[in-house]
Amino acid sequence: SPETVTPAFIADTAVQYDDVVGFAAPSSQLYDDLFYAVYEAMAETGAVLTTKYPRHEVYGRLSAMDPLVIDSTPGAEADGGVDIATSDAGSVRCGDLTSLGVAAERATMRLATDDRPGTFAIATMTQLLAHHDARTLDRFLHELVGQWRNQGVGGLVHLPPTTDVDGADRFGAAHLDYVIEIRTGDGQIEARVSGKQDVAPTWQVVGSAPCSDSEASVRLVDRQLSGTADEGGGESTSE
Repeated sequence: SPETVTPAFIADTAVQYDDVVGFAAPSSQLYDDLFYAVYEAMAETGAVLTTKYPRHEVYGRLSAMDPLVIDSTPGAEADGGVDIATSDAGSVRCGDLTSLGVAAERATMRLATDDRPGTFAIATMTQLLAHHDARTLDRFLHELVGQWRNQGVGGLVHLPPTTDVDGADRFGAAHLDYVIEIRTGDGQIEARVSGKQDVAPTWQVVGSAPCSDSEASVRLVDRQLSGTADEGGGESTSE
């Protein structure tokens, strides 16, 4: 399962509790499983803004964590189910960044008051890009990341795999500390870290991929990754 190998990869990457990290991969079952496994390995407590899975499915994936879940899927509860304090709280939807921003700010403040380090996850930016232009969504992400940093909250953001959204560099990367990239090929799952000091951006085999990305599970190789993150002398060669 993804939980088998992900903690070792996160440990080798030296993810800190307040790092804001991108997860660049397609939005499919295989990569979604990996995203949530990475998130669970990073976070002690947290909040998830979900555009794809309803809150009960997110809880099922993160049962050990019991995160706050901002549910922007069709049919979600008013205000995404997060701390409804007023009777006029409206529904949270992917197409309404104002309601998403209000719910996200509230969740961030709740994480900041917890005794444990909190991590905020967004899954996924790909679906939000289907509702908003890249420039508008980039400003939205900039505001959210600013709130996280001000409150000492970490972040994990599921980004599109492409580096040329609207002809620009990787979407959202300017606001993040570094990006974990995931790809599949020749029956293998590979990962690398781009933009992190002292970690070489070298592709590592972290598991075996099913025949189709739509399969529900990922057959990951149970292997120790210690020492692989700093190949090539441990110096980053990212631009």
